[in-house]
Amino acid sequence: MLIYKRRKRRFFILFFFVLLLILLYFFMLQFKIAFNNITKSKLYGLALQNINDIVNNKMSQINYNDLISYQKNDNDEITMVNTNVVLMNSISNDISNEIIKKLDSFSFLYIEIPLGSITGNDLFASSGPKIKIKVIPISEVKTEFKTDFYSTGINQTKHKIFLNVYCNTEALSKFMSNNINITLQIPILETVIIGGVPNTYYQIEGVGKDNLYQIID
Repeated sequence: MLIYKRRKRRFFILFFFVLLLILLYFFMLQFKIAFNNITKSKLYGLALQNINDIVNNKMSQINYNDLISYQKNDNDEITMVNTNVVLMNSISNDISNEIIKKLDSFSFLYIEIPLGSITGNDLFASSGPKIKIKVIPISEVKTEFKTDFYSTGINQTKHKIFLNVYCNTEALSKFMSNNINITLQIPILETVIIGGVPNTYYQIEGVGKDNLYQIID
């Protein structure tokens, strides 16, 4: 009888220990999900606002004619579009450096995770006391210009220039981390060309006149 009670006690202790591990695993899993969602939302909003401000401020100082020039034929039709690659590379590098400098100025951030979000139930996601966590953001930024031609009507072509911004940010805390990739395509300049799609243009990513590409409508 005594041996039976001891075995029963050991069984309950083991059962309690296993249950505790399961609950702890569930807690950490839900906490990680909540941490990832909240850090992503906070850092995405932070990056988006600062990236747009920096790009808009920089591009407000640039004239479209400084970036693009056109070559016409005898019929006054645009046959070639030339891009100022040196200026575009300079602008792209300046914007990348300013974004990195701005994001690095946030040496740390605090995020708050509601305890209710750990339940995994959307109904209680924002309820309960909040767990405050210190997060250190580390960012890498790459920017590049892209161009596009497309017909907008009879004898009209729209020429658009975009700036693609690729931002990789890692949110570090004492307990866990979250890697966040942010990709933005920001319209920079847009003009309507009277005439068909130009036959040729110097590619934005190129480095000189040797980089001549055919535009196929």
